[in-house]
Formats: sequence, structure tokens, C-alpha cells
Amino acid sequence: MVDKIRPGGPESNESNPDSLDERIIEGCNNPDNGMAPPDEPGEINEAPARPNYMVLGFGVVAVVIALVVSIVLFSGQGAAETPAPSTLSQAATEGKVLFQANNCATCHLADGRAGGTGPRLSTTGKNDQTMTNIIRRGRGSMPPNPRLAEEEVKKIITYIREIKPPAETKT
Repeated sequence: MVDKIRPGGPESNESNPDSLDERIIEGCNNPDNGMAPPDEPGEINEAPARPNYMVLGFGVVAVVIALVVSIVLFSGQGAAETPAPSTLSQAATEGKVLFQANNCATCHLADGRAGGTGPRLSTTGKNDQTMTNIIRRGRGSMPPNPRLAEEEVKKIITYIREIKPPAETKT
């Protein structure tokens, strides 16, 4: 059974300044805690609602992800696919097989004629030596391919050159 609190006793609000009521009122009068003093004796006003920063953080992350995905999907290099050539030379045909066998088409979509994770290769302006170096050493997120023989690299480059769209004729 709980004993009643006697006025002036050790647990009384009158003699104990650290009583719960005194601490509530003291806390409410502190302008740094964001609480207002109670309107009625014994009433406790709640602190104003604070924004949920975790939800806000997830929202910001979602917007950033959506922005990155839209840039990748709708950037100039991935927007259009160049038409496939009607014929390929023997070296280019072998280069296409090597291109596919070495997973190049995973990032260079449509067999190099559209951009994906990697750029569209059919419109590259890089020279043969630069392409050889990129194939051998890699660049950015592209892994190196040092195991390809020199002749295989040349066939892949021949394929890339032959998928280039024909120059438009002016009339």
C-alpha cells in the first residue's frame, strides 16, 4: 500500500525543490528546451513536433537516385541507337564475336551502337591507339582486358569502325 504524502514531509512538494512538479515547471520556464509553461497547474505542454529527419534523409536519397538514373537513361549517348550496318567484313564479324564473348555488349548496348553504362562506340572519335589503350588498360568503370591478343584487339577495333553510321550526304 502506498503512504500518503504529508505536507512538509521529505517527499512533499513543499519541502523538496527537486520534486517532479518543480522540475516540470523549471523545465518549462527554461527557454532553451522548446517547451511552454503549463496553462493550468499540473498540466504539461508537449514540446513542438520536430521534423522527422530520417524520412527527410530517405527522401533526399530517393531524389538523388532518380536524378542519376534519369541522367544515365536519357543522356545523349544512350538516347539513340545507330543503325546496324547491312554487311561486315570478315575481320569485323570476328571482332563482333570477340566483342560479345568478352562481355563488351553488357555496357556498350546494342553491340556498341547505343550507350549504356559505357558510351556508344559507333560514334566514337577516338583513334585506334587510344582505343587499344582503353581496351588493354580499362578506363573509369571499364575493366582492363590485358589477355586479349593484339590481333583480337585489332578485330574489335575494326568492328567498332564498321558499325559507324554512314556520313549523311548533303543534297
